[in-house]
Amino acid sequence: MNQKKFVKTYQKLTESEVHAIHGILSGKKNSEVAAQLGMTSSAITQHLKNAAKKFGLETDSLDNTPRKVISRLFCEFKIDLVCDEIRQDLGFPTGQIKLPELPEPLGSFLYMTRFSPEWPDIESECYEYIRQPGVLLRIKGPQKIGKTSLLKRISHESEKIGFEVIYLNLSDIESSKFKSSSDFFNCFYNNIIRKLKFTNNDLKVGQKYDLEGPSFIVECTDLFQSILEHIDREVVLIIDDVEILFGYSHFHNNNIDKDFLSMLRRWYEEANLIDVWKNLRLVIAYSTEDFGRLNINHSPFNVGIVIQLDDFTNNQVQELIDRYGLERSLAQPLMQIVGGHPYLIRLALYHLSQSHMDIKQLLATAPTNRGIYRQHLRNLLASLLENSELANLFKEIINTSDSKKFLRKTIQVDQLEGMGLIKRGENGIVKPRYQLYYLYFKGRI
Repeated sequence: MNQKKFVKTYQKLTESEVHAIHGILSGKKNSEVAAQLGMTSSAITQHLKNAAKKFGLETDSLDNTPRKVISRLFCEFKIDLVCDEIRQDLGFPTGQIKLPELPEPLGSFLYMTRFSPEWPDIESECYEYIRQPGVLLRIKGPQKIGKTSLLKRISHESEKIGFEVIYLNLSDIESSKFKSSSDFFNCFYNNIIRKLKFTNNDLKVGQKYDLEGPSFIVECTDLFQSILEHIDREVVLIIDDVEILFGYSHFHNNNIDKDFLSMLRRWYEEANLIDVWKNLRLVIAYSTEDFGRLNINHSPFNVGIVIQLDDFTNNQVQELIDRYGLERSLAQPLMQIVGGHPYLIRLALYHLSQSHMDIKQLLATAPTNRGIYRQHLRNLLASLLENSELANLFKEIINTSDSKKFLRKTIQVDQLEGMGLIKRGENGIVKPRYQLYYLYFKGRI
């Protein structure tokens, strides 16, 4: 069994088989899973047997019961679905519930795979695309929706395949490097050299450079081509937090964002002209939440394959609740106020699982400056207040029942949607994305 075969087989399981597997991997007994799904225990056992058979697993002994072989298989290929108790019993690493402020580490049982309409999940979709020569993936979505966690898994999968991986987070670059394009491009290229850890000082490609003059884009491109020629295998260049370029360019009144994105676009297009560039796989991630700070005529990257990260579905929220060891009845009140926003849901589940408060207290304080979402809401408010036009439009949306009148303001509505503040419904209906936003911003803008 390999990852590709596992994913292909997993995709072919019936809905009942998937529910039975998810149930037992959360630590529930067969009888508990049966009660939850409205089935008998024998039916759950049969679904597990059928699934095991599809995976080619033997279930003919006490050491190889359907439950055990399925658990071992998922610990190896999809451990994020497996609870700590099962992991520990089978000798796999366990997780720990922490405040959800950082990307989920590899193997975390709290990491949720994301829905994709044409693939088993978005992760599998990205893994398949990354094998394509010269591909460019653009992963976008509001802040704290899981972009960096996904990048970590793309990086890990790329390394497993045997690709050279270079991961750069632009937020790690000191702010002084964004004052001019030449400073930034020098820092960008030399960071790549540092990540690759070249040891042969005689190699031109391993030397740091001081790019000067208006030709720094051409120079940087030529130098990166020499890297590709030297490595002579597939290179995955992952660039996270690209959106900070827009803010710095606006603050310093320069064109770093346009220059940098133009260069990356050129690298992507070079794959059609020069064979060595086919070895490059570009993966960039950026938050759409900062779009409110951009000039409305400013267009970010618009080539390559777009991977849009959205909210969790109701089923995903219920599954996540299972992993936190809480009651599924929490799904309805939580989703009523924050939808399926991954970070907002997980922040609530963290506090509830740690008994910091009950659901009644959480909901009562959620849209206030005393609630668990206060910092998230303050950040959004600060972004809005930097753009009075957007703030006034959002105020209108909050206070009107006739949202069709906003159809003429397409660009501004797009910006608010990119910030994650509104959503479009059928017939052009525009409204606040979550009840939380309606309640918090109603008296503040």
